[in-house]
Amino acid sequence: MAEEQGGLRRLLSLRGRCSRAANGWFVLVSFVCFAAALLVALAAGLPLLPTVVVTVMVLAAPGFIFSIRRLHDVGLSGWFILLFAVPIVGGIFSWSVVFKRGQVGANKYGDPPLKTAASRPSKPGREWALAVSGSVAVFAALLSFRIFGFQPYTIPSAAMEPSLSVGDYVFVSKAAYGVSKHSFPFSPPLFHGRIFNRAPRRGDIVVFKLPRDPKVDYIKRLIGLPGDRVQIRSGVVFVNGRPMDRKQVGASTESMGGGFDVPVDVYQETTSEGRSYRTYSYGKNQVSENTGVYVVPPHCYFTIGDNRDNSLDSRFDPGMAFEATGPSNCGWDNAVDAYVPDEKGVGFVPEENLVGQAELAVALTGKPRLRWLAGR
Repeated sequence: MAEEQGGLRRLLSLRGRCSRAANGWFVLVSFVCFAAALLVALAAGLPLLPTVVVTVMVLAAPGFIFSIRRLHDVGLSGWFILLFAVPIVGGIFSWSVVFKRGQVGANKYGDPPLKTAASRPSKPGREWALAVSGSVAVFAALLSFRIFGFQPYTIPSAAMEPSLSVGDYVFVSKAAYGVSKHSFPFSPPLFHGRIFNRAPRRGDIVVFKLPRDPKVDYIKRLIGLPGDRVQIRSGVVFVNGRPMDRKQVGASTESMGGGFDVPVDVYQETTSEGRSYRTYSYGKNQVSENTGVYVVPPHCYFTIGDNRDNSLDSRFDPGMAFEATGPSNCGWDNAVDAYVPDEKGVGFVPEENLVGQAELAVALTGKPRLRWLAGR
């Protein structure tokens, strides 16, 4: 029993050594365990917040011990663990500690060395340079994944109900439509237009930069392509004079806050390409469900929210002045404003402003669930 207690004390002690391999494996296993816990919770419908809290608590103690030991092993004070909490800098530093070679000889507690004196002599400057460069490479790889891979977004409003609810997380494929300046953080003016441009399909759920304020991200369903003539009559969407198939499949309510609910009709809408999704409607006589004819300019798109009477989208004036059309400027016909309420919306979405296609949704409210959006 005494030996077991001694072994447990040694296991939980901040003394001891932690090699690069051990530290690296722990980081990898922790990530896998955290991801697995989330997937199990989503698949089983378990509450996500308690799952995250429990998983973090389980990993926190060994993570703290491994980190302290690793700091000691590379010749640093354990207080450097506070640096791990600093955004970006902490991430680079933590990876540097993972890559850094351990010291030759005993550490500050006199623990046995991981390397003998006969091993290759340590060169702290060179090793730290390699460690930092390795961690910067990891950071650059993660940043590249965010730019060219996937990026998560949170749904802030009810404009896309019932497809997406407030608080849902969506994962957006950044490379689905090619690369523009808006693919990069802060939208630096590196170039205009799109590189490796691929046209979206009618029915895609797209994330884009609001034309009048590129700092703001919007998410809507794309239903109009360049050259299309789009009109809504009694709730039915007409594209180039042909109505989309629309049939009522039920009724529901939409929460307006403060315990006030609004009855809504639920419709199944199908594009001419056969892509189906559900929409909300307050009634076919609503002003926003009867519009003029929108002619989509070249290099521009027409988007609309699935919650047809609670979405400021391409049906509404973009609220900005135009001088010419182009990859980042679509113009606007003020004649169509007479058919919809006098509110600022999106107008046409420039091709350049497309950020990506929403492909996966994670619902955190109610029963957690995963839903594929692409291809629907």
